[in-house]
Amino acid sequence: MDSFSWIIHPYLAYLLSEFTGERTLKQICEKLSDEFDLPENELLESFLPLIYNSETVFVPVMNISRIFPFPKNFLVKKEKDIRPNVLSREIVEKILAQDLDLTGVRAYIPDSMTFMLNNKCVVDCEYCYADKSVKVTNPLPFARVKEIISEAASLGIRNIDVNGGEFFLYPYWEELIDELRKYDYEPYISTKHPLTEDMVNALVRKNIKAIQLSVDSVNSDELKKMLNVGDDYLVKVKKGVELLNKAKIEIAIKPVITKYNDSIESVKNLLDYFSQFEMVECIRFAPGTYSIYKPFTFSSTVKKIDEIKNFIEKNKAKYHFKTVVQGEEVDSPIEEKREAFPNRSLCSGNQSTFLLLPDGKVTLCEQLYWHPFFIMGDLSLQSIMEVWNGEKALALWNYSQEEVREESPCKQCDEFDDCRRGKGNCWRVAIAAYGNENYDYPSPNCPKSLPVTRPYFMPNE
Repeated sequence: MDSFSWIIHPYLAYLLSEFTGERTLKQICEKLSDEFDLPENELLESFLPLIYNSETVFVPVMNISRIFPFPKNFLVKKEKDIRPNVLSREIVEKILAQDLDLTGVRAYIPDSMTFMLNNKCVVDCEYCYADKSVKVTNPLPFARVKEIISEAASLGIRNIDVNGGEFFLYPYWEELIDELRKYDYEPYISTKHPLTEDMVNALVRKNIKAIQLSVDSVNSDELKKMLNVGDDYLVKVKKGVELLNKAKIEIAIKPVITKYNDSIESVKNLLDYFSQFEMVECIRFAPGTYSIYKPFTFSSTVKKIDEIKNFIEKNKAKYHFKTVVQGEEVDSPIEEKREAFPNRSLCSGNQSTFLLLPDGKVTLCEQLYWHPFFIMGDLSLQSIMEVWNGEKALALWNYSQEEVREESPCKQCDEFDDCRRGKGNCWRVAIAAYGNENYDYPSPNCPKSLPVTRPYFMPNE
């Protein structure tokens, strides 16, 4: 089941925290009526528009000049096989006890976290964006990992993602699945590791229903150039796909497109090969983008990606799985940037999410890794809330214009506060485009950004 998060007034959260699926609507209204001395019929009328609502419902809150949207089908009947994961009454009461700033968007408690298991891999991709220069000699003990997962659940953190590095090189991967499931977290596994019969049998035992495989090509020569692997790598990968298909585990394929595999022939061969497996649910092509940690010598071109998009659009009906081609990084004219920038995606790093590195250090975003400016704390020594509401995390969120260097366009921008503490400026993209030392620059999608001189954008030809 998909989930989501959005901003809601804590008083509304206080009322809605009663909807755990354990009581009827009438019982909830009776309880809240006694507690707040409100007529039951008024409470009932206020909740009815949120039950199986076919459209978004906008709810004003008394004495607050904000309107809070509630998405479609906000309150539905609890299914028997689904356990609720709701904000506890105790946590809501703690929130209400604070001196609340309802104008901000930073979450009081993080909504989700990502645990980077390691920075190891079984391949050496030309397009790898991971920082493998740091050798993690003292990883978080698994006992501490279990404590962190338990704390996350007690705080009401909605989601825990796991990534790497390589999932199957984590020595406790089977135990980790058990521990996450213990608190109703469902790990989504993505891997480049060729899967053996023993590994697939373990996935079956753990009741894993879906997995993502990063398979860039079904041409061994192309894979050798892209991943620096041996002749037998593709044979092993194909065997793993056969085992997953036989085990009825749903498969998503994510190929990265580079100059080595950007031909229509290569794409067609990959689609044709995977069409024989009923458990392949989708194939999501992604253009290889600039890596902070490796030279950008592998890029395809905008022209080639457009050709692939057109081919897939014309032929997608031939295949039983969904096919998607993600967008490429292109340098847009300033007029387009002005129009698109206000509608950019929200940056959730240190706003509602954080990333836990293998050694316990906490950073705000994947791909920033151990960049010292973005280290918010250390979960080998601190609790989640000590890090989240700690001095460094709050200083990053309240990063001021006075701290910006003169050479950055952000220094004189009159929209700085609304930008940085609204949808945000993508720190990672700014570093990718301008270098580690220029994290205070606006990302290149900003209309006030400087020309990008690094090999960041995909070439047109």
